[in-house]
Amino acid sequence: MKRLTLISLILSMILTSCKEYGEVRIMPEFNNSGTEVELYKNEGSSKTVVISTTANEVTADYNASWLSVDANKQRIIYTALATNETGEVRSTTVKLNAGEFSMEVTVNQLAKDESEVKTLKVGQLTEDGLGMIFWVDPDNQEAGKAISLERWGGNPFEASIKLHNAFSMVNGIENTALYTDAGNNDAAALCTNLGEGWYLPASEELGHLFDIYNGIARDNGFTNATPNQISDAEKASRATFDKNLTDLGGAVINAAAENGNGESYWSSTENEDGQKARYVRFGKYGMDYGAKTGTSRFVRAMKIIGDYKFPEEPATLSVSPMQVELTSEEGATADVTVSTNKPSFAYVIEGNGNTWLSAEQNGDKIKFTALSKNNSDEARTAIVTITAGNGDAQATATVTIRQQKEQTEVAAFQIGDFVKMDGGTELAEGGIVFWVEGNNAKILSLKRSATAINWANEGFTDALGLTDKEDGEANTQKMRESGIAANIPILEYCKDGWYLPARNEMEAVFNAYNGGPSQSIGLKPDAIKQEEKDARAAWDKILTDNGGDVMNVKADNTAGDSYFTSTEADDASKVFYVRFGQWNPGLTGAKYAKSPARYVRCIRKISK
Repeated sequence: MKRLTLISLILSMILTSCKEYGEVRIMPEFNNSGTEVELYKNEGSSKTVVISTTANEVTADYNASWLSVDANKQRIIYTALATNETGEVRSTTVKLNAGEFSMEVTVNQLAKDESEVKTLKVGQLTEDGLGMIFWVDPDNQEAGKAISLERWGGNPFEASIKLHNAFSMVNGIENTALYTDAGNNDAAALCTNLGEGWYLPASEELGHLFDIYNGIARDNGFTNATPNQISDAEKASRATFDKNLTDLGGAVINAAAENGNGESYWSSTENEDGQKARYVRFGKYGMDYGAKTGTSRFVRAMKIIGDYKFPEEPATLSVSPMQVELTSEEGATADVTVSTNKPSFAYVIEGNGNTWLSAEQNGDKIKFTALSKNNSDEARTAIVTITAGNGDAQATATVTIRQQKEQTEVAAFQIGDFVKMDGGTELAEGGIVFWVEGNNAKILSLKRSATAINWANEGFTDALGLTDKEDGEANTQKMRESGIAANIPILEYCKDGWYLPARNEMEAVFNAYNGGPSQSIGLKPDAIKQEEKDARAAWDKILTDNGGDVMNVKADNTAGDSYFTSTEADDASKVFYVRFGQWNPGLTGAKYAKSPARYVRCIRKISK
């Protein structure tokens, strides 16, 4: 008897644990895998699903005259009793019952016959014979993307530069349609002239092409190096991709030397004033804006295959300032300006900030108001999270709101004060206050580098771990301790207590210079608000009255002079810089580039 009981237990365990590919089970533990079945359009289309249950009987409950379900303990057979003539997928829910256990299965009858299904494959030739499918949608094997076998090289983006408002980063078809008067050798026309459906891809479409070509995505630990230094897996992926192209009579993606940065391709995504277009480099990865006529790059067309849906446009989100100071008084207010490509944005006051702080949106501004006086001995802070977009396309920024404690003394410093001191370098014998917190302040050097220079010497673009956006002093120390310090020319300017500002510090300098966050984003100096013009003139006068250099000497109808920061971008060959004519946040430029080089202006911390 004990032996029979043991055998029964073992058999029960086997039945319970058994799991084979493609099975749907009704088991005591409610295994719910495989709860969807697809049938084709035609009458008689059938699908058999193996099941396993310890129940004596299996029944099926459903309400669809076009479906037959034959169920027993070993299998379920789903059969279409009628052709689906609706032109759309039709569905019903089947409830399978096995004793006290049940589960629901959705049965879909497609609007197409099995013979109509065209499964795409990577490396396959397009129907017009002009391209190669390089990506197939994992959720829809009939949809994908192709690139042209042909490529065109050595071309500027367009012969006649103009703004087309082609700003999409994900939809090249939408962008390309805006190049209505493209010349025959312009990048967009080279693609559309290839034939119906071909277009100039957007910047992130080229980024996706790089991910497929490289075999390891940019956000998943790829090796950002010249082709001779990437991983073996990445080399193999690139070689396979290129072989697929050449087997079809096409040109490889990158024919440049293995020890070089590689060839780059134009995208259809342009910058705000239409002077530049984005490109993607396919040797050592890089994505940046290039002058439309000042540089020549390759062009490769792209085409949508099947029912592909473009993803949501990635959200852009910029908030200025990122740190807000309120006085200790009840009712104290301050604004931040939010810039985004989305029609709306949302914000949430986190934690204890809800008890003393309120926020109100008016257009692109959020006004923060202190609901009570700060009578404590410490400043109090709140974090406000701002979001735009949805899902993978969402962008998030956080703003710190700080309400000062009640002041009993006059502040030690005021923004715009000139502080006389021994600068210790040829660039500074004092500075102008641009940031204040209690008895502490930061000052900007009176003078700047005599000429625009490179951040690093040619070839020295590796990551140095300069991730701090708030404290350039920490970044500058890392630069000095790095093995390439001798090849970073800007270190010669910022020393003896002076350092190269971090990204947010240099943006704080701009806010002080501009009289506050820009209200004229993307506009040249001759088009900004009058109060901003007045603030800039007053700031420059303080500098020149004390023997310093103005912030921007370029003409008012240009983008203006720009200054390096010490903060590296995600692409470590670039660093952030701040432009002091036409304001645009979050700009990045190459550490080494003969043109354009940028200016250096140092800062330092002081206190009383």
